Amino acid sequence: MLFMATNRRKTGSGFGDEPQAGHKFSYLYDYNNQPRGHDAFRETGKRGLETAFLQELKRLKCEQAIAKPKVGIYLHGYNNDYQESIDEIFDLERSLSPILGYAPIIVGFSWPSSGGVINLSVGPRTSP
Repeated sequence: MLFMATNRRKTGSGFGDEPQAGHKFSYLYDYNNQPRGHDAFRETGKRGLETAFLQELKRLKCEQAIAKPKVGIYLHGYNNDYQESIDEIFDLERSLSPILGYAPIIVGFSWPSSGGVINLSVGPRTSP
C-alpha cells in the first residue's frame, strides 16, 4: 500500500515545484493504481492517512499472518517532480512484493526539487 506526504504547493491536478505557504504538508492515501500519468491518490488528510496506515498494518497481521509487516520510507533526490515520486514508490512496491510475498507499505515524501538553483542552508560554518 502506498502513502505520500509532500510540502509541495497544490496545483490543478497535482503538486507544483514550490513549497506550500506556512510550512504546511499534504498527506495523501488511497492510491488509484491507474496507468502512469493518470495515477494519483484519491484522499488527503493527516488523520485519514494515519487511520489507513494503521488499518493496513492490522490487515497484514490479521488477514495475511505477517507478524512484522515491512514499511519502507522513500525520499527522492534532487530534480524530481511530484509524478516521478509517485512512479518511484509504485516501482519500489512492485519490486519488493515478489521478494517479500506481499505488498509492503511504502511511505513517500516529495519535496520541491525540480530544476533551478536552490539555497540549502547547512548551518553556521566553523573553522577547524
